[in-house]
Formats: sequence, structure tokens, C-alpha cells
Amino acid sequence: MLVDFTMNGEIGDIKGAPIGFALHAEYQTQEYFITPSAGRLDDEQFGGDNAIDFIQGSTRYGGGDRDRYSLGVEFSLPLADNVEMGIATRYDKYDDDSSNVGGKVSSMMNIAYRPTEDVLLRASASQSFRAPDMHRVYAGSSSAFYGGITDSVACFLDAGGSSSNSVGPGLYNLCDAQYTRTRRGFSGGNTELYEEQGTNYSFGIVTELAENVSFQWDAYQMVLEEAVRSGSYQELVHQQGVCLYGDAFLEFLDGNLPPADCNQVSELLVRGSTTDPITGAALSIGPIVSGTMYPYNQTKLEFIGHDSYLTWTKETENAGDFRVSLASSTIVRVNRQEYASSPEVDLLEYFIYEPRSQQNLTISWSREDHGLTLFADRLGHMNMYRGAVSDPHITYNMSYGYDYSPDINLYLSVRNLTDVMPQKDGGFGYPYYYQGVFSVFGRYASAGFNYRF
Repeated sequence: MLVDFTMNGEIGDIKGAPIGFALHAEYQTQEYFITPSAGRLDDEQFGGDNAIDFIQGSTRYGGGDRDRYSLGVEFSLPLADNVEMGIATRYDKYDDDSSNVGGKVSSMMNIAYRPTEDVLLRASASQSFRAPDMHRVYAGSSSAFYGGITDSVACFLDAGGSSSNSVGPGLYNLCDAQYTRTRRGFSGGNTELYEEQGTNYSFGIVTELAENVSFQWDAYQMVLEEAVRSGSYQELVHQQGVCLYGDAFLEFLDGNLPPADCNQVSELLVRGSTTDPITGAALSIGPIVSGTMYPYNQTKLEFIGHDSYLTWTKETENAGDFRVSLASSTIVRVNRQEYASSPEVDLLEYFIYEPRSQQNLTISWSREDHGLTLFADRLGHMNMYRGAVSDPHITYNMSYGYDYSPDINLYLSVRNLTDVMPQKDGGFGYPYYYQGVFSVFGRYASAGFNYRF
């Protein structure tokens, strides 16, 4: 349920220009429930109504509610004929039972200056505030089986690894299949989560370079503190190896892992006996019994980058309308600090497949009921396994649309016109590239129509 109130208007003036204001008040109550199917409940064993028993292997459940009150005020200040400033502040208060959020004030300020008719300079500074998702707070003690989890620690030790012997850089990628299997895992909510807090700064320019040609450039810095992140099973296993064997294990992994709180890791990853139950032989380390992942607050996540846009438009009387736009987004740094005890790392250098830049070019034409668009996308280079660097990945798409009538339109689309596939990386199994970034499709086409009635 949401109840809100808004009032806006003008209060006074600056040199004859009115000062605008807005007042906003809000109350919201939220609740949610996720209940497993009856086949996953066993009241008799747990001795209570609707007790959860994971008798079919895995399930998810949870539920809860929370209340929020908000009050905000905003002003628009015309400081001069070519200068305008906006300031705003807001207070949010969450009930104390739902998390550690409590109350928080967040404010912002922006300023726009137009030195000439064709040039606009703008800057802003703001604070952000976000309460954690309710399921990350209230999720019950859920169970699941996680496929493809590699016991990198056992592989490292069986290969002769130790605190003084890394075995070889990046040899984790050569671990036999015997170390990878489906494993039992547990997860749940965390009522101790704090709110995500952020500070954002930006500066930009918008200008008309020539008739029908506009250019825009914006630089930004975004700092998130206490950002909520879900735990990773595989990362948990790797972190145990780092906690036990330090830099030697990091070299074995090829260094692609942030440090962690070792006391917490030892509690979350449970291992069995170091004696083989069948042969009685001694094992290098006990087998993984289960891993438990909870959402947690990262200490810091920072983005620094800039975006630019160049646009040309041309309207003609007989040949149709043309539009060309070029956009570029560049990430200069992504700094992450996982825990207060962890060092700050630059993800672009520390991790693989973190895109640094992306550009796209769009050329479009339309005339009466016809429209044609050519789209080119370039994904910049990224770090790969074993210290390699990928080449830029460029794809082209084309689409055509025809408005047959006010209610019927037809379309034809061809994706990846040149049938370009991603650069292969020996660190991955078939199809030998990272599917988290690259599409599994080559060239493909689609056609259809839409009918509105």
C-alpha cells in the first residue's frame, strides 16, 4: 500500500524570476511471501505447522513486511538569465524490525550554465540511498544443489601445492573433472543488512557543433558504500584456498579473486573427514559437505568513467529523413573493496572479462511508411585468462519496418550480419569463450508483424 502527497508551486523570486518548489510526503507498507509446494513440507518431522523440510532436494521460501516514511523538498533557483540551480533533500525512515536501515537523509544539487545559445555546461552532486531487497532480508534457510562447483583447494593440494609452492600460474584451469561436481548449498536472508549509500558527481557539456549536429559529453564518479552482494559458492571455495595457502593459491588461480574475511569463510564452507570412508586412505583435505551463502554489504564499489554522444539529423522533402548517432561509453576505473579487512582492487586489472569501453553507431532512414536501421556495436578489449587480452568484438545488425496500416506493421531483422563469433579462450570449455559477455548466436534473422486491436 502506498499513500503519497505532493504540493508544488512558486515561493518568491530572484530578480523577477520565480523560485519553484515541490514538497512530497509518502508512506508505504510492503509485504511478500514465497511458499514452497506441499511436496516440500513435512510437518510431522519438524513438529509444527508448515515447517520446512527439503525432502525433494531444494526449495526457496521466505516472507516479511516493512514500513517506510519519506519526506522530501525541492527548489529550483534561477540565479541569473543563463544560470539555474536545483537543490533537494529527502528523509527516509524504515521500521527497525526489517533491517539495520533506520533513517537516512539524502540530498542533491545541480547547476546548469549556458554561456552561449549553443553551449550548455552542467554539473551535479548527489547522495543516493537504497534499502536492501526484501528477499535478501527475509529469505528463509533455503537449500539447493549447485552444479559445476570445483574443489580448487583439493586440486591444488593433490597437485603438490602448498604455501610455498603454487604448482604453476593458472593451473587451476587444468583441474580434472573429478574435482567438479554438483554440491549442496544453503542460503538465506540477512536481517543485519545496512542500506546502500552512494555519492555521485558528474560534469558535462552539450553543444551544437553545426546545423543539425549536436555533441554531448559527461564524466562521472559513482561511489557505493555498503552495496548488497550475494555470496558465490565457487568464490567461497576459492577464498578458503587463499585463506589457507595465501599468494601461492592466488597464483594457482591466476590471481582472479578478491581477498575475504577468513574467519567468516571457515564457518561458511563445511568439509568432511580427511579419511576416505571406503579405503581408509588419508585425503589431502576433507570433501566439501556444504557451503552457505548469505547476502552481505560490500565495503565500497566505485565507478569512474565518461560517456559521449554525437548526433546528425537531416530531414528532406522527397528522400526521407536521416539520422546518424555515435555513442561511446568508457569505464576508467572500477574499484571494489569487499570487506573492511580487504584491500581495494581495480576490477578492470584484477579480474577477467570486465569491459572497459563500448561504442555503437546507428544509421537510420525513414520515409512515409518505411524505416531502415543499421546498427554497429563494438565491445572494447578485456583481460582474458593467462594474462591475454582480447581483441575488440564488433557486430552489425540491420532491421526494416513497414507500417502497412495504422494497426498493422511488419518487420524484418538480421542480427550479427557478418556472423562474427567471439575470440576463443583456452580457459573455458566448449564453446571456448565466456558466455557471460558474448552471445552464443551467430547470424540469425527474424520476421513478423504486429496487429493492434
